[in-house]
Amino acid sequence: MNRKVFIIITGILVVSITITFVLFRSSQQISKSLGKVNTSASSSSPSISSTAIKEYSDPAGFKFSYPGSATVSQKNTTDSNVYSSLEITSSSTSGKITIEAVSSDLLTLKSLISTKTGVADIKFADLYAKQYTEKGNVITLALDQGVLFTITTSSGGNVNFWKEINNKIISSFAFALPDTTQVKSDTTSQTDSTESDVSFEGEETIE
Repeated sequence: MNRKVFIIITGILVVSITITFVLFRSSQQISKSLGKVNTSASSSSPSISSTAIKEYSDPAGFKFSYPGSATVSQKNTTDSNVYSSLEITSSSTSGKITIEAVSSDLLTLKSLISTKTGVADIKFADLYAKQYTEKGNVITLALDQGVLFTITTSSGGNVNFWKEINNKIISSFAFALPDTTQVKSDTTSQTDSTESDVSFEGEETIE
């Protein structure tokens, strides 16, 4: 009787130890897997929250803010319909954003988005723009007084990084007209000077 009890107790202990060992190994493997995932995510999608913010002003009459970790460059073009063509890149992260401002006869964006799916309305400066995803790229369209703005964001696999920059550009985008105060002042000064140089002779009196 004692021997049977001993065998039963021994069996229970062996089973308990085996189950504990298996659970411990599984928890270690899960922890390692999560660690790899987190490391991979942080390396592939760095954050721009700690990066200094810069402002870009374009001669075409608009400006926007962007992180210092990115670079804004102008693309050369001979097309007179293109007012501005920009490319925003990062030396440390693949992907890019392009911004184009071109002349357009369109009165609305309806014809450009009629075949698109998942189109959303967003605020763009003082305009209402359209945004949608196509072939992995986020595209934003805005129309202002005969000028079509197209912002295309290609993440290059770094979705969070370029999404932050895209949102920063759109939320800070503003139209910046040339300062005409100095021009008016100069014109006024020239007019006053011209008038002051003109002398009027008195009328001849006939007796």
